[in-house]
Amino acid sequence: MGDSDLSVDAWRQRVLDVLLIAVSGAATPVIALLIREAALDPRQWPAVLAYGFLYGVVLLLALLRRLPFPLRAWGLAGVGYAAATIALARGGLMGDGRVYLLVLPILTWFLLGSRAALAAAALGGLEYGLFALAAARGWLTPWLVRTDNSLLPVDWLTAGTVLFLGLTAVGALLREYDRFQRRLLDETRSLQSRYRAFTEANLAGIYVFQDGRVRYINPALCRMLGYREDEVVDRMGVDELIHPDDRAMVVENIQRRLGEEPEGVRYLLKALRKDGSTLYCEVLARQIEYNGRPAILGAVLDVSERMEALHRLERQVARLTMLKEIARRISDLNPPEVVMEQAVRLVAETFGYHHVALFVQEPESGDWVMQARAGRFVDLFPPDHRLLPHEGMVGWVARNGRTLLANDVSQEPRYVNRYPDRISTQAELTVPLRIGEEVIGVLDVQSPRRDAFGEDDVRVLETVADQLAVALRNARLYDALRASEATARALLNGLTDAAVLLGPEGTVLAVNQVMLRLIGETEERRVVGRPAAALGDILPLEEIEAVFHSGRPARLDRRVGERWYEYSLGPSADAEGRVARLAVLIRDVTEQRWMERQMAQAEQLAALGRLAASLAHEMNNPLQVIQNSLELVLERPGWKRDERAGLEIALQQVRRLAGTVQRALGLARPSDGKRQSVWPQELVTQSLLLVRHRLEHSSVRVETEVPDGLPPLWVVPGDILQVLVNLLLNGIEAMPGGGRLGIAAGTADGELWLRVTSDGSSLSPHEMEHLFEPFFTTKPEGTGLGLAISRQIVERYGGRIAAQNREDGPGVAFTVYLPLREYSPQR
Repeated sequence: MGDSDLSVDAWRQRVLDVLLIAVSGAATPVIALLIREAALDPRQWPAVLAYGFLYGVVLLLALLRRLPFPLRAWGLAGVGYAAATIALARGGLMGDGRVYLLVLPILTWFLLGSRAALAAAALGGLEYGLFALAAARGWLTPWLVRTDNSLLPVDWLTAGTVLFLGLTAVGALLREYDRFQRRLLDETRSLQSRYRAFTEANLAGIYVFQDGRVRYINPALCRMLGYREDEVVDRMGVDELIHPDDRAMVVENIQRRLGEEPEGVRYLLKALRKDGSTLYCEVLARQIEYNGRPAILGAVLDVSERMEALHRLERQVARLTMLKEIARRISDLNPPEVVMEQAVRLVAETFGYHHVALFVQEPESGDWVMQARAGRFVDLFPPDHRLLPHEGMVGWVARNGRTLLANDVSQEPRYVNRYPDRISTQAELTVPLRIGEEVIGVLDVQSPRRDAFGEDDVRVLETVADQLAVALRNARLYDALRASEATARALLNGLTDAAVLLGPEGTVLAVNQVMLRLIGETEERRVVGRPAAALGDILPLEEIEAVFHSGRPARLDRRVGERWYEYSLGPSADAEGRVARLAVLIRDVTEQRWMERQMAQAEQLAALGRLAASLAHEMNNPLQVIQNSLELVLERPGWKRDERAGLEIALQQVRRLAGTVQRALGLARPSDGKRQSVWPQELVTQSLLLVRHRLEHSSVRVETEVPDGLPPLWVVPGDILQVLVNLLLNGIEAMPGGGRLGIAAGTADGELWLRVTSDGSSLSPHEMEHLFEPFFTTKPEGTGLGLAISRQIVERYGGRIAAQNREDGPGVAFTVYLPLREYSPQR
């Protein structure tokens, strides 16, 4: 019998088919009797037609087996309740309708379950109650209580037939259900017997996990774990059987199997045997139903041998990698101390030894000093920890020049442990470092496990020892090289200029501290060995390449960013005449260039001042006379429009010329005003009032950002007003089509700054470089004196003025920085 034949749904489907066929067959003579009764009493024809309709529905349900089972079952129940209604209407409360109402809940329970049976019983009680209520109130009395009903034999026959059919159906159902239960129990026992035989004979471990505990475990899994069945079942769960490293993963997989991923999954985990050892398992698990509730059925394979082989392979790869890394470190020509420290650290990290040490003999005393250490006890030993020449396994190996292995130190008389309460060594391997027949060092490795070292460990550590011996043999040469290098480095760092020594391929061989500061580095090792191009734009690579080819020294000046540098390139040739080294000296001459430029500008301003002073007497008075005359002439009435326009243009040009003369005088004539305490807010307000006329005739809007609480300036107010007005006028003139003119103020680093920004066009690098020079201008009608005078005023107070293109769009920002001094009392 298949599993489908044993299911409750299949049994109910068969019962429903039997019932439909039985009802169809039994109802046929009843319909015939009803037809005969209706022929004698025409009032019975509605009931006959109703019964006939229900009979047809039963036939359809019996024939249409492809309909869904719930639809067919509820259809049969509905036919029964309809028949009960007709029976109550025909026979009254004493009729056979009550039999229907009693049988239908039982029928529904077998077909659709207990919930459906409860619903059917409630429906039958409600129906019967409604008819009883109608009878008590006298409603439909002719239908519900028939006084003329003599209960003819046909009525007895009808009621008896219905009752017989009901009882027969119930008996048949109970008998069928009992047979089904016995068959299901027999089959279940058979399946259980076969399943237990399968699981107990299976070489793979089988378990059932439910509610956090193991509910079943087969003998194979018991043997794997070392437990008896009664020690595990209903007693142990994840915490007792799974290694702590994998418990979170196992819990997550259990939740998935019982949740959204019930299908099987295969994964690896580490289990715990009864003796505490680790068992590597491959598990395949999926969700099942066990004792009526969800559980997890799993199959377990012991893959410890496979994992151990994999670990051996990984250890071998790690050994080869470590040997390669140690060889690379030695070839880097690092100091021996560094190489030894790196070697013992690599050995400890690669193989997990809890202590690795390297001993080197001290020439004066002959003791063996622990030169390098790694592992769990680095801080336990003092920095000068040493052993006597004859002490311990180290002393024996040093005297005999042979490897000594003790996989159980309790059986090794030469083993020495100065810290038995702290060091739990169970196995020790000691290897000599030899150059020829001379032992120059000893490598000592310890493990907390007995039998921790095998032949592979011995071979690997002997290879490491040979490599380290080569490094120690070169120690004297390296020390001599380092001493000479120290002398050369002292000379190199004694230079005040930046210095770089390049090899024939342009590789950096050495740099001094000045050069490191220049390129923003702190350690020379980050630079040495890199190509010259890696130092950035500071080196003239094309000129360096040319000197390497020509072999002739060179000198040049070069600008890098905002700084100027002077370079001296000195090549050094080898025996064949080729350039083997190139020394590059770099001197920062930015300040010198700036001073030269300042002196040139100062001389230019001085000459301009003298020229302005000589011209003042020659030009100022005639210009004033011409200006006054033009103003008087314009006051006379009668001028034509074009004549007046010409005179106004002439007056405007004379005024402009007079203003140029006054500004030129300002270059040579210092301010004669007195300093006073003035607030930045007042300076900004007054400067905007002075350019108000120009603002009113332009499409420029002004935005100010001058916070309260700024400290005052100790200056001549007119000087700073002149600077601000010059900057504001430049900004207005730079925006003939209109725009935004911003003025802001603030403090930073002991200075007060005033910034004027405009939305005009940005300046080119050439314009930015010459912007503050006298007579340099970007405007067709400009004189080029406004910014030169402004800078002269600001520098007179120990400040500075700077210009830069705006980053957020076109335009230029001018910033005036003035130092803060002791001020008059706050207002």
